Amino acid sequence: MGKPPYFDGTGYNQWKIKMFGYLNAIHKDLWKVVEVGCEIPDEDETPTPVQSYVLQRNFQALNILHASVSTEEFDKIEDAPTAKDAWDTLQVNHQGSRKVRESRIKTLEDELSLFSMKKDESVKKMYNRMKKFTNQIKSLGGDK
Repeated sequence: MGKPPYFDGTGYNQWKIKMFGYLNAIHKDLWKVVEVGCEIPDEDETPTPVQSYVLQRNFQALNILHASVSTEEFDKIEDAPTAKDAWDTLQVNHQGSRKVRESRIKTLEDELSLFSMKKDESVKKMYNRMKKFTNQIKSLGGDK
């Protein structure tokens, strides 16, 4: 099924969590095709039964993505041939390139290293703040 994605709590990231769950609820292979991708055979090639199955799942996932985004977001992914291409485009548009993500991770890790309990803050509130930092780092691909 793939590792569940971790996200930073922004509206887009909440959408990603919901989309991960929705695709898996419909069929486990829908998330796989979004995460791993698929090859689209040339028009003159006859796909194998396995290729046909994967292509069908790709088009199901792509259709769900198309139906789940705003018109503005749809304009960014309407020409994507695969669900993975559409997902990757949405992710870069909302999380930035690898370099941007690495910079954001570094900033968050620096902030986390200075983390301390605030005056008059309950342990639960402090834990929730810390959890938010760690989720943001994970959502950007950080592994610390």
